[in-house]
Amino acid sequence: MKRKLSSLLLMAAIVIASFSCSQEKPIDTAKLEGYWVLNIMDTQEAKTLFEGPLPSIQFNFTDSLVAGSGGCNRYSGKFELNAKNEFKAPMLVTTQMMCMHKNEEGSFLKLLSQDGLKISISEDGQTIHLTKEESVVLEFVKGEEPAKGPAKSEVVTADNVIGKWQLKAMKDQDLATLFGESKPTLEFLGEENKVGGKAGCNNYRGVAEFGESGTIKFGPLMSTKMACPFLDGEQKYLKVLENPLQATIDDDILVFRQDNVTVLEFEKIAAE
Repeated sequence: MKRKLSSLLLMAAIVIASFSCSQEKPIDTAKLEGYWVLNIMDTQEAKTLFEGPLPSIQFNFTDSLVAGSGGCNRYSGKFELNAKNEFKAPMLVTTQMMCMHKNEEGSFLKLLSQDGLKISISEDGQTIHLTKEESVVLEFVKGEEPAKGPAKSEVVTADNVIGKWQLKAMKDQDLATLFGESKPTLEFLGEENKVGGKAGCNNYRGVAEFGESGTIKFGPLMSTKMACPFLDGEQKYLKVLENPLQATIDDDILVFRQDNVTVLEFEKIAAE
């Protein structure tokens, strides 16, 4: 009888121990504080999917908000995290700008907002896993929050843009490949809104029309017709200038956008 009772007690202890082990402890939310950078997305390294900045995530437990970068656009939304470590953020909203770099922002946001996710953190507190059906969907590692946007930004006017500017960046393009060592320039002369510069090799000139809220439109641009090794780059550059643009000066960088997409960036240089 004693042997039978002992066996029953042993079995009961095993069942209780198994049940206790199967219970997941609620995640320590304090460990989720800080800035996290995407490392793995659906088995692929994030750096192979995003040519520009990597996506990020931050948790605000006071207001139950999650926010970060999708690689270009900012996103935010309410989230839920229950005692079973089930994570839900189904209503994420984003800004509508497009990035100068290729990325998988849409896929990232879709994975982050899907149902059935569970969240866990590594013992050293340096890695977050979002899993679905025990498969890692997103992996984030602890990172440092980048500096905020421009400290100073002003809408372009006919007065504050006067001077000579050299091309610093062009959407989805490598400047060295397009122009070699001869980067295009754009000079605002201030007299009757005249502009001029080099498209890389050929000179061009025309006028600029300044509209409300920093819009700018360049009149027909006339250029020389010299044969150059980088004509393809020149044509792409001048093509961008044919369209109405939004223009700002952000921390002394002249930025042209089209439909809220940054297409050209210039830095000011001394006139020759």
